[in-house]
Amino acid sequence: MIFSTGTAMLILAYPPEERGTIIGINTAAVYIGLTVGPFIGGLLTQHLGWRYIFLFTALWGLIIILTVTKTIKEEVQESNGEGFDITGSMIYGIALFALMYGLSQLPSWNAAFLIVIGVMFLALFIYQQLKSRFPLVDIHLFLNNKVFAFFQFGRFD
Repeated sequence: MIFSTGTAMLILAYPPEERGTIIGINTAAVYIGLTVGPFIGGLLTQHLGWRYIFLFTALWGLIIILTVTKTIKEEVQESNGEGFDITGSMIYGIALFALMYGLSQLPSWNAAFLIVIGVMFLALFIYQQLKSRFPLVDIHLFLNNKVFAFFQFGRFD
């Protein structure tokens, strides 16, 4: 989710003729980070201890936040009157937490209970999204558009 959001923000921030270049720079930065990150992490843990990874990450994040706030101009995107579905977010959060925590606790009875709760909240989430005025996930796309629904699940007949 982080990668797709970042790419969407880059597409909004740059004109169409510069998008290929900026997406290429973003992709290169991601792969440089994936290549150099384990090496730097290994150096930090070897010479300073594993706790310094968190300090290094926090300092690096602070530097990035300060740089971004000083250099990026704020652009306000209008929502055209759409609201944020807080109820749906809470239901989805509970469902995801119960399912993931339940799966991590297998094979105990607590795990089975949490998984059942998670599935129930996931069903409630789908029901709530069908009724919501501004849903987080538009379930009607899956119900009313067969091409979209089958494409999402890897079956395109």
